[in-house]
Amino acid sequence: MTMMEFSIFPVGSGESLSEAVAKAISIVKRSGLRHTVTDMGTIVEGTTAQCLRLVEKCIESLSKEHARISCFVKIDYRRGMNKRLGLKSKKVLEILRHQRKRKINK
Repeated sequence: MTMMEFSIFPVGSGESLSEAVAKAISIVKRSGLRHTVTDMGTIVEGTTAQCLRLVEKCIESLSKEHARISCFVKIDYRRGMNKRLGLKSKKVLEILRHQRKRKINK
């Protein structure tokens, strides 16, 4: 299963990019893939092909109104692991809680 983080935005379209980003997010929502929207990008979980096709759809959609698009993609592929979205941060927070408890109990 692939976990992909991406951010996409038009270049040279002024300071506010919210409408273009919202358009891309609506495409993500319609995809049916598990996802989380963050301040710096969107994290999506699916097959590698599904994730890359989603980025392609976002680029195609935004390019109808903007001549130049910038997109950053980070992919983490792990064979045999499904539904990983949120697990990494959950594990780190769990470790931090245990460390805090150990400090308090000393």
